[in-house]
Amino acid sequence: MITVNLNARDHEEAHVASASFTLPGVSLARVEEVLSGQLAVTAKWAEETEKLIGHVKAYLRWGGEEARMLSTTGLAVEHKGSDLPEGPADAEVGVTVIVFGGDLEEAEDRLEGLASAVAGPFGEWCTFLHECEHEHHHHDHEHHDHDHEHHHHHDHGQEEACHRHDHDPSCGHEKGR
Repeated sequence: MITVNLNARDHEEAHVASASFTLPGVSLARVEEVLSGQLAVTAKWAEETEKLIGHVKAYLRWGGEEARMLSTTGLAVEHKGSDLPEGPADAEVGVTVIVFGGDLEEAEDRLEGLASAVAGPFGEWCTFLHECEHEHHHHDHEHHDHDHEHHHHHDHGQEEACHRHDHDPSCGHEKGR
């Protein structure tokens, strides 16, 4: 099981959601392929739900400073950075979505779906740890075709809410790819 750290906040009129996680011992080329596909899915989601993308950016990092950057503003996904090693490695993944329109929870939900879709092909379950500026007690997770277990923890003595969600890695993907 991997832990996905999520942060969501409103910045002026934009909704900003970020996620970071590590996939142990995986093919970095395959992670980049799946991640690129999910950036394209996110651009399509924004278009279909009448949101405007500020940007969707991701990084794939391994072995210190070696990294690949992926980004889109709604068109093609751009790739740049270091050449990927051929063998398996631990992949540090980070994604930031900035959108205008809708609400912050929608951006957060899209990012949860993205992280689950990236982790799923590697047989990983996701636990989501939220650090957010808004209070929400209910998530409608329509981005998966299966049931989830959700564990919510709210510390109402603080302004930030912390949520834990466990997601099944299958998400329609085969394990071990």
